[in-house]
Amino acid sequence: MIYLLRHAQTLNNLNRIIQGRIDFPLSERGKEYIKVVGSKFKKKGYKVDLIYSSPLKRAYESALIIKDSIGYNKNIIIYDNLIEREFGEAEGLTLSKEIYDRILKDDFKGMEKCEEVVKRGYNAVLDIARQNKDKNVLIVCHSHVIKGVLIGIDKTYKFSDTLENCSLTILDYVNDSLKIVEANKELYYEDI
Repeated sequence: MIYLLRHAQTLNNLNRIIQGRIDFPLSERGKEYIKVVGSKFKKKGYKVDLIYSSPLKRAYESALIIKDSIGYNKNIIIYDNLIEREFGEAEGLTLSKEIYDRILKDDFKGMEKCEEVVKRGYNAVLDIARQNKDKNVLIVCHSHVIKGVLIGIDKTYKFSDTLENCSLTILDYVNDSLKIVEANKELYYEDI
């Protein structure tokens, strides 16, 4: 199984600031939420053989907290192609409907195009799955990377779909392809 976990909240998430590759740490609330998610991850019996992370602080810090929560005793593997989308001139702007509509149209200078994010995200996760065929892998990364993976598997998913902080997407790797088991599962709010 491949578990894709979106990183916990940062202050910029809370304030609706487009982060992209701007490297912000988790907020205190984000740290609390990811601890709860880690605890629920363990209680649900999800087995993890390896943890991969984006190189950005918010993802790596989330992975470290999950690592402690589940008693994982290996190193977290940094995988550069899991980094969040480059939003170009949109990075640092406050998110609004107009700005997001422009993002969906690839309408900011210096921005990584939607189809590039799909290709990069899907190929990164497929590569990790191929390297670890018989293992359960937790990948901690970002909203647009996860959405790109989902779109790469099933075109009914869109970048405009909501993907919450700390949400879990579960994939299966079968016959050299990825299959969606569940998308955008909100463990934080789930009763166990």
